[in-house]
Amino acid sequence: MIHVNLNTRVTTGLPACRFVCLRELCGEDELWDDTAIGLIDRLLLDRPGAAFGPGDAKKLTLSETDRVLSAIYRSLYGEAVQCHVACISCGGSYAMSFALAELWDSVTGALSADDALLLDLSGCNADGVYQFRSLRFRLPTGEDVAAVAGLGAEEQALALRDRCVLEDDRSVDERGFDRALSLAGPILDLDLDSTCSECGAAQLVPFRLDDFLLSALRREGPLLAREVHALARAYRWSRREILAMTRRERRQHTGFVLAELGSGDSWP
Repeated sequence: MIHVNLNTRVTTGLPACRFVCLRELCGEDELWDDTAIGLIDRLLLDRPGAAFGPGDAKKLTLSETDRVLSAIYRSLYGEAVQCHVACISCGGSYAMSFALAELWDSVTGALSADDALLLDLSGCNADGVYQFRSLRFRLPTGEDVAAVAGLGAEEQALALRDRCVLEDDRSVDERGFDRALSLAGPILDLDLDSTCSECGAAQLVPFRLDDFLLSALRREGPLLAREVHALARAYRWSRREILAMTRRERRQHTGFVLAELGSGDSWP
């Protein structure tokens, strides 16, 4: 089971340990080819005290969604994130890597310039409402994003603001509010500084955790097919039975099969 703590340093009005629980991924989950919200919904468990259960994924704030996706990623791949980047200058391909925890630190860490903002930002109450100076707001959720999905980028931003700002005050500067919003609900949707290992050109690489996780699962499709084939051949299990196994169980049994066959192939 995967336990995810949803609290942040500014959720002072909420329970001390606000959490969700998810089951381990099985083969059917790894073949999921829809939205990240849909994947979370497949995995959420109904547990006493949990903030959300099955069918509630769209109610998670965008920040909470990324925290859950981070936990799923860690359960599959650990902390290391490796990206292959196409250089916009020379056209070559190079790899960049970083730790997920370090990336979270970069988006959750407050700068010295944030000290005054944090003094003006009240931790959310039991209804999930924050106050920044004279402005009251809540963090956007998956439901909010779905509601504005058909709009253009600028229209989406305005529509989200209208949905999430509960009591407006135009005297509050937009830049200050945007920074307060990112401190209250940080997300892993950012541009990373990168340098091409071939020509030395610098460029920004967009990184969205939901897209990266789903892409990583899709890339493992051929490996999953090999695992299903190996287990079906050895144990005479059906494809459905194999895909219902947790990833950990499936790979453990695949390792047994390859070891018994004396295969020189390595297996994750």
